[in-house]
Amino acid sequence: MVKDREIYSLIVVIIGNFNPVIITPFWLSSKGFIRETEAETAKVVIVHPDITRFEIDWLSVEVTRTRFELKTRRESHFSVLRDLVVSIFSTLKETPITAFGINHLSHFSLKDTKEYANFGYWLSPVQQFESVLNNPKVQSVQYSETRTENENEGVIRLGIYPSDLIKDDKSVVFNCNHHFENFSIKDTKEIILILVEKWEYSFIKSNQLNNLIWEKARL
Repeated sequence: MVKDREIYSLIVVIIGNFNPVIITPFWLSSKGFIRETEAETAKVVIVHPDITRFEIDWLSVEVTRTRFELKTRRESHFSVLRDLVVSIFSTLKETPITAFGINHLSHFSLKDTKEYANFGYWLSPVQQFESVLNNPKVQSVQYSETRTENENEGVIRLGIYPSDLIKDDKSVVFNCNHHFENFSIKDTKEIILILVEKWEYSFIKSNQLNNLIWEKARL
C-alpha cells in the first residue's frame, strides 16, 4: 500500500563560487525577491564572508563560498522557491555554476516499530550478518542511477534512512536527489534554465520512486 507523506521538504542546492556576505534578507528584499516585511522579521543566524545563514517565514537559506542552499517545508511554496532561484541567479548571472541539485525529502511513518524493522529487512537482508553482529539493523541505504549520455537529464540518487524530523523510532525519510553537473554549457542563465525545464520531471521521478518502494515493500 502506498503511504502518504507526513512531511515533504524541498531543498535546492547550487554549487559554484559565491560571496556569502552579500546574500542577506535585505539584499533579497532590495531586489524585490521577497517582501520587505519578510526581511524585517527574518531570523539571521550569521552573516560572514565565509557563511551566511538565515530564515524567513517559509524559507531557510545557507550560503558558503561554494554552496548555495535554499530549503522549504511548505509545499504551497515549492514553485515560489523555484522562482526565487531563477530571480537570484538572473541577477548573479556572472556567478559560475558547476552543479545543482533538486532534493526531495519525503518523511513517512510506519505503523509500528515491527513494521519499521520489517521495512529495514526488506531494504537489506541484514539477518545474514547475525552470526557476527548482535541483532543487526539497517541504518541507511543508497542507490544511484548510471549516468545518462545527456548530462542535462541529471542523475537520480536515492537515500533511505531514519527520519530526523519525526523522532518516534518508526519513521523514515526518502531523500531523492536529482543531481546535475558536467554541463556542456558555462552560461549561468542557461544552466538555471535546465533547472526550470526539469523541475516538474524531478517531482514526477521522486513520486514514482516513493510509490514504487511502498508497492514493492507490501507492508
